[in-house]
Amino acid sequence: MKNIVPALATSLLLIGGGSCGFAQTAATVPVGVVSVTIQASQNGTSHAITPISAPLYGPAEITGQNLGKITGVSASTITNANGAWSAGALAQLGSPYFVRIKSGNASGHLLRITSNTATDLTVANQGVDLTTLGIVVGASGDSYEIVKGETLLTLFGTPDDGVTGGTLTAFNAQQTDKVLVNDTTGAMLSYYYDTTASSWKRVGSGANQNTLPIAPSSGIFYYRIAQSSLVLSFVGTIPDTSLKRILAVNGSSIVSTYFPVDMTLSTLGFQSLTGWRKLGDVGVTLATTDRVVFKHSTGAIFSAYYEVASSSWKRVGSGGTLNSQVIPAGSAVMVTRFGTGSPQVWERAMPYSLAAQ
Repeated sequence: MKNIVPALATSLLLIGGGSCGFAQTAATVPVGVVSVTIQASQNGTSHAITPISAPLYGPAEITGQNLGKITGVSASTITNANGAWSAGALAQLGSPYFVRIKSGNASGHLLRITSNTATDLTVANQGVDLTTLGIVVGASGDSYEIVKGETLLTLFGTPDDGVTGGTLTAFNAQQTDKVLVNDTTGAMLSYYYDTTASSWKRVGSGANQNTLPIAPSSGIFYYRIAQSSLVLSFVGTIPDTSLKRILAVNGSSIVSTYFPVDMTLSTLGFQSLTGWRKLGDVGVTLATTDRVVFKHSTGAIFSAYYEVASSSWKRVGSGGTLNSQVIPAGSAVMVTRFGTGSPQVWERAMPYSLAAQ
């Protein structure tokens, strides 16, 4: 759930739970607010770039069981024999739902529902066979939760909400806001609000993109042309499991930092992925290192790469060690990889503990 408000701060407020941070304990699954500032353009002629994410999620208010046990699994289907869902209700345009696995080896996966029957949820598995994730089925099997996602329209709204829109001509002249996001196929594309069509559009397509799903694990790079900032305030449930995200081994993905706390570059753990290309590996040059691009504390976007010789993160163009570089809550990072092979699962451990009151 989201509100756009005029403010100049990024913050986390836990409702009924106290502060949440590294190595801290909070109330069990507290509800909170994360506010993320979209920075203003300094001159109105060049964009200010802000990586953002919507890390909180709202439980689904649906017919049937939004919480339950997984009684069956196939390559792209999750089954609850007692689901009692309305056929097709969880895959409506403009109202995306995701199934979040809450326990077991696959705990932390967020999978978008593309169709459903009364008992089966077909999901976008991003090329990974769900039967390979170690999901345990049956009465004592792993549990799931169905959660509500965002769309381009529900996340950013219209010019009435502060978005700078315009015609395609204005977009091409760098006179509109634009957002860079991975679409439902994983491709990284640009979108803008078309004031002629009164809808969000993708560059190169005339189709209405208002309903493009945005997962809680997705990140966005927002390019702001107006000389005024926007603040998105997200209200929802604090994540209570690790995050598992399917990433391509070749290409770029914008990834949510997900948890509503600040974190450091080294604790994101991308360097632990199998085949992560590091400077010093055989055949790897600086230009072909896998890297992470994110917002520096001084306001610049920069690339970082992992140097195997000293096991430290470095910034391209600088010799300084950046293991402890802070990435703020509600931000996002772009992961660019140059490897080969099948998609991989990246896991981000939950950076706080939850205890019953």
